[in-house]
Amino acid sequence: MHEKGAYRYVNRDGEYADSVFRLDSDDSDTNYKEELLSVEIYGRLAIAKLRLEQFRSKQIEYKVMTLHKTKDGWKITSITWGFGITQ
Repeated sequence: MHEKGAYRYVNRDGEYADSVFRLDSDDSDTNYKEELLSVEIYGRLAIAKLRLEQFRSKQIEYKVMTLHKTKDGWKITSITWGFGITQ
């Protein structure tokens, strides 16, 4: 991901929010166990689907990541996620 990345999302109250992060910080969230469900590769584009189990709340989160292959390797270009997904 880009070193000046940010999460931009609609929270559970339906409000827009964002959170800037730094990839080189030591405060990464280790509050969950992640499981890679699938990876689909289409040339220089890939889609990865993940399931994350939150340790504190036991709430399941799902993420879909889009990756693009650059001259420096694969880079995550977008992440979409949600809670309470039943299918």
